[in-house]
Amino acid sequence: MRVIRSWIAFGAGFVVATGVLAGLPATATAAPVAGKACAKVGATATVGWMQLTCRRTPTGKAWKVTARGPVYMATEQGTLVTCAADPSAVQLGSSARVYYASGGRDCTVAGAPEPPDSLVVPLVPGDPTIDVGRRFEVGGPAGPHKRILQLPDGRFRMYYSTGMNATAVGLGSSISADGLSFTTEPGLRVAVADAGVAPRPALSPGDIVATKDGLYRMYFSSFAFRPRDPVGEVEVIKSAVSTDLLTWTVEPGDRIGGTARLTGSGEHPAAVRQPDGSVTLFYGRPTSQYGLYYSWSPDGLTFTKEVLLFPRVLDSAFLRQPNGALVGFIGRRDDAVGLSYIDRVLLTPRR
Repeated sequence: MRVIRSWIAFGAGFVVATGVLAGLPATATAAPVAGKACAKVGATATVGWMQLTCRRTPTGKAWKVTARGPVYMATEQGTLVTCAADPSAVQLGSSARVYYASGGRDCTVAGAPEPPDSLVVPLVPGDPTIDVGRRFEVGGPAGPHKRILQLPDGRFRMYYSTGMNATAVGLGSSISADGLSFTTEPGLRVAVADAGVAPRPALSPGDIVATKDGLYRMYFSSFAFRPRDPVGEVEVIKSAVSTDLLTWTVEPGDRIGGTARLTGSGEHPAAVRQPDGSVTLFYGRPTSQYGLYYSWSPDGLTFTKEVLLFPRVLDSAFLRQPNGALVGFIGRRDDAVGLSYIDRVLLTPRR
C-alpha cells in the first residue's frame, strides 16, 4: 500500500493533527453558545459542526450540544484505476464494487473494444478484480454521471443523468438483479423541468440516504455537459424524497448553492448517513475554489459550514464502515498528460 499523505481537514484549509483547531471563523455575537442561556426550551440551532438544543437546567435554560458532525483525517492510498472518472460504489460484504465512466478521448484507441467500467476492490487495500464487459451502453440513454444503490430486496438500481441526445432530460434509472446487467426503467425519476435549476440544462445524481421519518432522500445537482469552463460555473445541489425509491418529489429550497446557507457552487454530491441520522455531504466545486468539499447537517437539509478536503477534485463516492471511517474513491485528472483516474482514500473521524 502506498500512502502519500494524511491531514485533518477543518475550516478553509488543512490543520496538522495536534488537537488544536486552527483557522476557524470568528463566531457572531448573536450565535448560540453551548452552556450559555437560551430563551425557548426545545429550540435548536446548528453552529458549525454542532447542533445545540435549548434545555432546562437547575438554574434556568441553556444551550446543550445534542449532535456533533465528524471531522475527518484523510489518508491517500494510491491510484485504483486509470482512464476513469465519476465513481460510484456499493459495499458487498468485505469488498466494494466501484462503477465509473471509462475510456474517454484521452484513452480511446480507434477500433479497440470499449473498456470495462466497474471493478471489485477489497475494503482493506488490495488488488482489484476488473468486471468483464460493460455496465453502461455506449451511446445509450445514460449520461456520464451515475449512482448505484442496492435496494432493500437485494436488487440494484442505477440512477443516471440522461445523455445529451435524450428526448427526456433529467435523472433516469435502470434495474439489475446482480449489479452487472441493467435494464432501463421507463420515464424519469426527476425531470430537469421540475428540479428548479434553470437555466442549467441537466442533472447529476447523488447518493440516497434514509431519513429520520422513514423516507428516502436523494441528493442531486444541476449540471452542464461539456464543453465546460471550470472557472465560473455555478451549480446548485437539491434534494428529493421518496417512499419507494422510484417516484420522487423535489423538496423546496437548495442544499448547497443558490438560496442555501452555503452559497458556493456544488455538484456531484456524495452523501453519508451518520448513525444519529445526520448527514455528511461531499461535493465538487468547479470554480476558482476548485476542489472537493464536505459539510454536515443534523437534519440533512441545512448545511452551515464547509471544509475543503481535496483540491482539484470534483467527484467522489464514500462507504461508511462500522468503526466510523469512510472508504472513499475520488476522481482526478492530470492535465499535464491528459489522463483521468480514480484514487482510493480513507477518511478517519477525529471525533
